[in-house]
Amino acid sequence: MSTLKSDGIVLSSEQETAVKKFRDWWRGKEGKTFYLAGYAGTGKSTVAKIMAEGKGRIGYAAPTHKAAAVLRSKGIAGAGTIHSFIYILEEPRREDFATDWEYEKALIAFLDSPEFALQPEDSLDEYDLIVVDECSMVDQKTLDDLEKFAPRILAMGDPGQLPPVGGPGAFTFREPDAILTQVHRQAEDNPILALATQVRLTGQYGAFDDIPIISAYDHNAVDWFLNNADQVVAGFNKTRREVNFRVRRLRGIDDFWPVPGDRMISQSGAIIHKRVDPSEVDLSSTLRGLGFEDDTQDGLFNGEEVVIEKVVRDKNNQVMEQPEFRSIGSQDFRFKSAYADIRKLDKPGVYMANCVTDWWKPDVSANPRKWRGFVHLDYAYAITAHKSQGSEWERVAIYDDGFAARNIEDRKKWLYTAVTRASKALAIIRSN
Repeated sequence: MSTLKSDGIVLSSEQETAVKKFRDWWRGKEGKTFYLAGYAGTGKSTVAKIMAEGKGRIGYAAPTHKAAAVLRSKGIAGAGTIHSFIYILEEPRREDFATDWEYEKALIAFLDSPEFALQPEDSLDEYDLIVVDECSMVDQKTLDDLEKFAPRILAMGDPGQLPPVGGPGAFTFREPDAILTQVHRQAEDNPILALATQVRLTGQYGAFDDIPIISAYDHNAVDWFLNNADQVVAGFNKTRREVNFRVRRLRGIDDFWPVPGDRMISQSGAIIHKRVDPSEVDLSSTLRGLGFEDDTQDGLFNGEEVVIEKVVRDKNNQVMEQPEFRSIGSQDFRFKSAYADIRKLDKPGVYMANCVTDWWKPDVSANPRKWRGFVHLDYAYAITAHKSQGSEWERVAIYDDGFAARNIEDRKKWLYTAVTRASKALAIIRSN
């Protein structure tokens, strides 16, 4: 029987053991990082809150902007990304290059893959403890850099989720200092969390109350769920593209180009520029006439979602497409870009972006000036489970396209990650 309480919450024996381990670690001063692992429904966030009580000044960080936004939505106003705590953007400077061409080439490479420098060593001196959420997405280099700055770190994550894209993360094979595995009664009564537990353990889903499972051949039902979901989560990029096209058609959008209100997601890092006054610029003129200036730039990060305000059109109301051609090996490629006004979800103001919705990575050496401000956006009605990590939505539709069907462990993690994105309602569309 547990005796440990906080704000009227009585902890289970497993939770109490985790808190005691943390307090022993805190008093012992051994190691920079305490790793708390816990599955959905085990009370990990509650336990982490109790662990942090009375530990002085607390900073809250997450590996992505989306994950940090989730923390802020739960009342943690100062939550930010790990990068914002310990890194600063290191943009190329013109004075470091002999020619404009060399500078522009370096700048475009930076836009595609921004480089960061470490903050001053005292940048986290105001904190006594840094709490890192979604630590399963943190890579080893980022953790190493954070440990150089942070006095102590409480890292909490869900070991049932997918590992970071590109290889194991810092905590993928690390033994937790404390782990929560017991799903509690209130979670067991939640069909989404009950399903999450089942797919984590078996890689299969069965019938659950209030979680419809629909055949992909039931077109009317599929259309309804796709059109009414806050987010569709898919496995393969091919499925993601098909679902995005389908959702836009369901909403009466036949245009290849984005239209006002379209949800888009950044597929790579880029620099975007705030419009000085969108109502007063010449939309048929040069980049400078389009109204962005160097002192109003901002970063757009890989995986960040934006909303389209307007796509630049000519006097005949046609999208001002910019056709481009490239030869790679024996193949010729063609794509188009267009200028659009976009709005970030977490900041006021309208930004200008030269956006592309279907592309390959360009060879910047061919014409580096041409690519300045180039932003790869894709439709965000459906995203992959990897892209969905760190986010949650009230109503989620999973399009089960058989992802990782031949590897049961990967299958478990994929399904579990997708299921746990939903907070209130979930539907599964089965492709076979």
